[in-house]
Amino acid sequence: ESTSGRHPTALKINPTAFYSLGIDISRGGCFLALIDFGGNIIKEDFFEFCYSLEKTVDKIIKRLLLLAGDYKIMGVGVTSPGPADIKSGVILSPPGLDLFNHFNIVEALKKEIHLPIYFEKDTNALALAEKAKTNSDNFLFLLADHGLGGAFIKDGALYKGNNGFGCEIGHITLDFTGKQCFCGNRGCAELYTSIPATVELAGEE
Repeated sequence: ESTSGRHPTALKINPTAFYSLGIDISRGGCFLALIDFGGNIIKEDFFEFCYSLEKTVDKIIKRLLLLAGDYKIMGVGVTSPGPADIKSGVILSPPGLDLFNHFNIVEALKKEIHLPIYFEKDTNALALAEKAKTNSDNFLFLLADHGLGGAFIKDGALYKGNNGFGCEIGHITLDFTGKQCFCGNRGCAELYTSIPATVELAGEE
């Protein structure tokens, strides 16, 4: 709105101009979605993983292409629990997600889907969504489930560090003589703060 000068012309995004596809690889299974240019979910799908990685990836691709249909797709966004090598597109070794251990999800998708593919750790994506929702420029986002994930928004941007591992908070050592973690270190934070760790502690009590 303007109180002087020429009468303003209001502009808005045309949500049907373009679409994108989303893939969320979680411990419960795989979520797929078709999203319009306004960020609205148009169609979605979910399935549990197959017994083999090859069949699971094949299922992801086939169902994703069904969602895409004849829509004008700009690209594909992929998320997974960390740790993940965002630069190379490799899901490293998230606890409880052994099927995708050290698997390059981006390269596998590029063989069949000829679109730009963007890969991000799930907590980073969630932090960006939180920033868009709250318009906050500096905060630490924590996600405690099967592990302990974190993301850091600094001065309005996602902080990743030099190699993309800037906020692997679950593997900060709390006890140098503590339990052995799958990452090779001892006493990592997620060994004491994740849901499985809490359940185990409750059982001991």
